Amino acid sequence: MPDRRRLLLPVRLPGRTFRAYRAGAHLAPDRAIGTITFAEYLAGHPDVRDRSYRGRR
Repeated sequence: MPDRRRLLLPVRLPGRTFRAYRAGAHLAPDRAIGTITFAEYLAGHPDVRDRSYRGRR
């Protein structure tokens, strides 16, 4: 597939809710209750990228 360049435009949505999203209010770093990192979580699970969701035939 040839390299394609696409124009990306920032989308600014008005309003209090979207302003909070831009500020990161939907994230919860102060309430991080997990005990492992995401990389550790992925290491503990099998790699399923080469498996078909339809099962074997």
